[in-house]
Amino acid sequence: MTDLRNQTVRGASWMALSQVVSQAARIGFMIALARLISPADFGLWGMALVFTGFASLLGDVGLGAALIQRAQIEPRHLDTVFWINLGLGIALAAGMVAVAGPLAAFYKTPALAPLLAVAATECIIKGLSGVHRVLLVRAMQFRLIAVQETAALLLAGLTACLLAAAGWGAWSLVAQNLVFATAVAASMLFLHPWRPSFRFDAASLRELLHFSLHLQAFNLLNYWLRNLDKFLIGRLLGDVALGHYNRAYTTMLLPQSQITGTLERVLWPALSRCAHDPERLRDAYLRTLRIIALVSFPFMVGLAVTAPDFVVVVFGPAWEPAVAPLQWLCIAGFLQTPVSTLGWLYLASGRTRRMLAWSVLAAAISIPAIVIGALAGSINSVAIWYAGSSLIIAPLAFVVAAPLARLTFRRVVASLAGSAAAALAMAGLVTAVNTAMAGSSATLRLAASTITGILAYALFAFRTTAATEARHALLSLRTRHQPPIADEPAPVTP
Repeated sequence: MTDLRNQTVRGASWMALSQVVSQAARIGFMIALARLISPADFGLWGMALVFTGFASLLGDVGLGAALIQRAQIEPRHLDTVFWINLGLGIALAAGMVAVAGPLAAFYKTPALAPLLAVAATECIIKGLSGVHRVLLVRAMQFRLIAVQETAALLLAGLTACLLAAAGWGAWSLVAQNLVFATAVAASMLFLHPWRPSFRFDAASLRELLHFSLHLQAFNLLNYWLRNLDKFLIGRLLGDVALGHYNRAYTTMLLPQSQITGTLERVLWPALSRCAHDPERLRDAYLRTLRIIALVSFPFMVGLAVTAPDFVVVVFGPAWEPAVAPLQWLCIAGFLQTPVSTLGWLYLASGRTRRMLAWSVLAAAISIPAIVIGALAGSINSVAIWYAGSSLIIAPLAFVVAAPLARLTFRRVVASLAGSAAAALAMAGLVTAVNTAMAGSSATLRLAASTITGILAYALFAFRTTAATEARHALLSLRTRHQPPIADEPAPVTP
């Protein structure tokens, strides 16, 4: 148990270090590209991204997660998954090329067709390295994963910025995705020595599908829950409106996805190893949930209250229509961040069928809300209805998942209460600063609000359980990395 905890802490520390660097790089590239590329071009890429993301999700069929969750895997499993992934990647890329024209006609945007056809090659690239990634994750080689993904991000971001500066518009965003996927795949193939043999085993596929089919169905449904708003906005409101909404959504999602996404790769493989002990699983999950809330809640709340100045100062006046959607989406993000971690419990315990059932229930709540918002005719209404559906879904999600680890809703609320209260108190103080500085420049207000928010949250959250646990985790990590002290040499007698 101690060895697993050490591996998990080391893995989390490497991924956290990587995310500090990559987060700074993502923000820098996001700001640069927002000033180099028009909202219409971002909207065009947003249309393509809905379908390329869906194709990439189809390409895995959940088999990678099945390999991670399975206690023992054999070479026949790896070979079978590799050829499935590659075959699906080729088929999906060909399918995307075939439907590129009809989709462009559906959106009434001819420029979408070539963009979509070229972006579809990402499916093939990802299919080549899926098994190698699984093997590195199973071995908990998170240092290697962190280094290669950070390097790929920097290379892709620089490429996109150079192309955007040269006037490539939406094509620079296509290049960013393809360069990142290619760099990650090439480094994965280099980092792990495994190579496939020409073998396909139907029995191995059946063994893995028992876990992966329900997971894949959940992933597909969850994908459209997260992208239906963008699909409808692109069709009903056009590329400029989608560009503004996508900027708001991406900005809100950046801290959430980086925090939970980073920990997910480290923690659910580790949680899978203690799934047989519900109490141990519950305690590990709640500790993680508290630390995630400690970091994510102030980001969401702070971004919501500073959005009017943040958008104009960081992205430029052209992006001002994204302010109101960003504020509403931050409310949704505040609620969704804890909910997004529940997938770890479903995966760790192998309860993918129950996870699928939950996603159907969530869809029944959120899809009508998104459709009503889109039909209302503005990106603001979409964001408002999206946030409203999150108010219903968030508490319900924990009630449904509670039996997986002997959770109670009361325990979850108690785990989140300290960080939530500190973040809301911080928001009140930042709002007061903004009001007092109403006549100042947006840049000065944003700087004062940011400094006030950081200091206030550090003060309000210092005594919470989550902050105490985070300090202990950092101290234990520091102790674990200190070199042993050599014994003093014995005195030499003449």
